[in-house]
Amino acid sequence: DTYIPQISEKIRLYKELDAMTNEDQLNIFIEGLKDRFGQLPEQLEQLTYVVRLRWIAIKLGFERIVIKNGIMLAYFVNNQTSPYYKTDLFSNILGYINNNPQRSRIKEQNNKLLLRVMGVDSMERAYNIVFQMKKAVYNC
Repeated sequence: DTYIPQISEKIRLYKELDAMTNEDQLNIFIEGLKDRFGQLPEQLEQLTYVVRLRWIAIKLGFERIVIKNGIMLAYFVNNQTSPYYKTDLFSNILGYINNNPQRSRIKEQNNKLLLRVMGVDSMERAYNIVFQMKKAVYNC
């Protein structure tokens, strides 16, 4: 509220942020905010990682990511008969998880397959974990 006090301006900026599709757009957005309002507060820095995390999650086939109490739950495609589960991408993700058992586990919950990752204390940390997964998966 102290960084951008006007509610209408915040809503407009949230919508603009939500519509971004790449890092260049996000960097221009961030620089524009800095020019208008000054250095970004920590909460807004973390919000930029939410956007980045969403981009990677979509590429990896996660439909939803929830972070609560230091645990990240990344939900795979809900339809268990989806062709996604027969792709090299999914196989590579499983390989990554098997190679990093100290960090993550596959779990089934309410007939949904999800990835559970411990020790996620910020959006930046969540982004970094999923970014490393993307690098490993796409380099396989």
